[in-house]
Amino acid sequence: MSAEAEKAPKEKRLPTPLVLALVSAMLCAGLVGMLWNVGSEPEIQVDELPTPVDVDDRTPEAAAETFLDAWRKRDHAVAETLAIGDALDQVRSRRDRDGVGADPQLEKIWNEMAANRLEFAVDTAENLEGGDMRLIGVAEGTFLSQPYAREVAFEMHETPDGWRVQSIVFGEVLEGAHR
Repeated sequence: MSAEAEKAPKEKRLPTPLVLALVSAMLCAGLVGMLWNVGSEPEIQVDELPTPVDVDDRTPEAAAETFLDAWRKRDHAVAETLAIGDALDQVRSRRDRDGVGADPQLEKIWNEMAANRLEFAVDTAENLEGGDMRLIGVAEGTFLSQPYAREVAFEMHETPDGWRVQSIVFGEVLEGAHR
């Protein structure tokens, strides 16, 4: 052995069995922590609850805007109430795709993204057979703190319970605000 090797401080090492025992203990502690929280519902603060959809179906324009609000917030119950025909099929299909009891964290994120109501600005309103109406316009608002505008067309039908969305066709997302 050289003189330099003898003078160098010896490297202190933990014995392998001790290292394995410490790693195992840390893993077990992590698993116990994870399992302890399984099945417990995350706490939802009052300010995190989604803004309820205010239903207004007195006019075709108001019903269309209310439907948009419910659609955006994924409030399927309200959207189903306001929909008939093809629109009702679309709502149910989307509800089924979203899944019942979706991840609460995902719902919270979506509610924050869709917190602001869209306004429906009607460009064209035309009377159809049987008293139905076609409304064509732009849904405007903010999405992720950015101006949002999208073309949308509705066919509306008046029922004894108010105006209902019979069909909805989403068009192009427009650059910036429409108006």
